Amino acid sequence: MAGKELTYKKYNLDIYDPFDVTGPYEMPIIHRCDVVPESLIGFNEVLSCRCYN
Repeated sequence: MAGKELTYKKYNLDIYDPFDVTGPYEMPIIHRCDVVPESLIGFNEVLSCRCYN
């Protein structure tokens, strides 16, 4: 894989939409989502959890 392609994939620039940004720094807009997960696990408990789903 070429260097430029690797950089694009590493920083998810392949999914970046330059027309869906706001503000002077052109930050991507995070759209509202109504998906509710069935269960959650705390970030600090990931390594010690024994119930991987």
